[in-house]
Order: sequence, then C-alpha cells, then structure tokens
Amino acid sequence: MTRTRLATSVLICTIAYLATTVLLGNRPESEADWVRFAASGVLFAMLFAAGLLLLLRLARR
Repeated sequence: MTRTRLATSVLICTIAYLATTVLLGNRPESEADWVRFAASGVLFAMLFAAGLLLLLRLARR
C-alpha cells in the first residue's frame, strides 16, 4: 500500500465516520462542540492510519 492509497483510505473513512456521526443526530451546536467534533475526527484518522500501518507491517512478514 502506497502512502497515497493510505492517505486516501484514511480520508474517506474519516469523512464517513464524521458524516455518520452527524446523520445519527450528534450535531455540534456550540463552538466547543465543533472543536470536540473536529478533535474526534482527527483522533479517528490517527488511530485508523496507525491500524492500517500496523496491518501493512504484519502483512509484509
């Protein structure tokens, strides 16, 4: 998996996660809620990327 494919996968899954969160009714209302919403998206993206990198490393073995 190239870095471009990894970045694309992380971007698509993060957008899907945030869209699902909004569609399920967890809409941010205040500024603090928007910051928390963005922070959860960044955290999700970091954890998802770390998981993909770990799987990639294990698959190479």
